[in-house]
Amino acid sequence: MSLISTHRNKLFCLCIGIAMLIQPLQQGYASDISVDIPADAGLFYEQLAPYGMWVTLKGNGLVWVPTQTPMDWRPYTIGEWSYTEEQGWLWNSKWKWGWAAFHYGRWFFDSDYGWVWKPGAQWAPAWVAWRVGSGLIGWAPLSPEIKLTDGEQQLSDQELNDSINVYAWSFVPVKEIFSNNLHAKAIIMSAINVTMTQQTASSSRYQIDDKKVINYGVPPQTLLNDYGVKILQSELVDVTFPEAIEATHLKQGQVAVFRPRMNLESKATPPAGSSGVEKLTRSGLMDQQKNLKASLDMYHMLETKTMERIHTQQKEEVHGAD
Repeated sequence: MSLISTHRNKLFCLCIGIAMLIQPLQQGYASDISVDIPADAGLFYEQLAPYGMWVTLKGNGLVWVPTQTPMDWRPYTIGEWSYTEEQGWLWNSKWKWGWAAFHYGRWFFDSDYGWVWKPGAQWAPAWVAWRVGSGLIGWAPLSPEIKLTDGEQQLSDQELNDSINVYAWSFVPVKEIFSNNLHAKAIIMSAINVTMTQQTASSSRYQIDDKKVINYGVPPQTLLNDYGVKILQSELVDVTFPEAIEATHLKQGQVAVFRPRMNLESKATPPAGSSGVEKLTRSGLMDQQKNLKASLDMYHMLETKTMERIHTQQKEEVHGAD
């Protein structure tokens, strides 16, 4: 281990020690705590290593591959949504590594490894695109290909279609958007995503001001006016280390977040062994993802053909009526 890495680890341990000392205070007065914790990529490497593997992909550099997710898993599916006045739509993940992988960086689907996470330095309540319409609301991981600039930006259907594959979307009935059990009860099978994307329109709007990311997504007023769904806004409460997300006592309507100020330009590297997965395991993971992708592609192809046949029949019926 390098001298720089040793000092970095000691500094982080000191921060954790201080955080643990103030934890009782934090539990009692969560809304009064304000934190500004500097950290580097080493925090990502160390915290995520037990739950996946770090690999280097051509054109993307070092990325993280989760290895404990279900076969049909997609990012932003095991958790729940909140809406905050401060920064818009917030994803509350149920994974221990969710504080990092759903709020920093982006996800994309790799043909060999499946879903992989590319780290980023900027915190957001959720890096997702949105669609809404026909009683449905959907979201999908925002691709690294989509570049966001300072100010307000509305993402078009064309941008999203070019960078997000149809099977990346997760759809639920609008009235279920705040369910605390989305994955088990509400999310509709991705095999019919072609139909659902055709029935919905993009509603993806971001704003970046003074390094703060706001995910406006589907406006609360739209949900209220069009579907009768009222949003109860949540308040963000900063905590001082990942474990405190679950340990901190919160008032009703509060959501705990851990969002250190990240510096990815350090020379930190993943812990020894975190990317040294046995070749058989890695090969098996690749085979599983390839089989899953082939199955999804087949479902979507069949669904597209079915939709084309239905549209043809409808046109014939209209012409026949004339």
